[in-house]
Amino acid sequence: AEAPLRPARLTEPAVAIHLAACVGFLITFHAAIAVQRRNLEAIANMCNHLSPEAQRLSLAQFTPFCLGSSLLMQSALAPAVTIANLLNTSMEWGNIRYKCRWGRVVEVQHPHSSPVRVSQSLT
Repeated sequence: AEAPLRPARLTEPAVAIHLAACVGFLITFHAAIAVQRRNLEAIANMCNHLSPEAQRLSLAQFTPFCLGSSLLMQSALAPAVTIANLLNTSMEWGNIRYKCRWGRVVEVQHPHSSPVRVSQSLT
């Protein structure tokens, strides 16, 4: 006859490691939410100081659930955004488009002129 299955005890190594990993994740996740909230408060304070005549920014509507879900969404989208940026060969900065190839700028497009090819002697 087979021995009946017994419930796992907290003193077993596998259960203790799993429990420690879960507690560690929860502590790290709550710390990340606290850091995210602190960064958002700093950004809101900076905006309020730079634009005193504008409507005051407040973080009262950002609940811990909202911050946690945004942190999970950011983590889930990070690989896709990274791959898209690696595959993109051009960028726009200050209304000027730069095209790159092998890490070097090869073409510069100003908004009201024809594209300019960058010569090899300048790079």
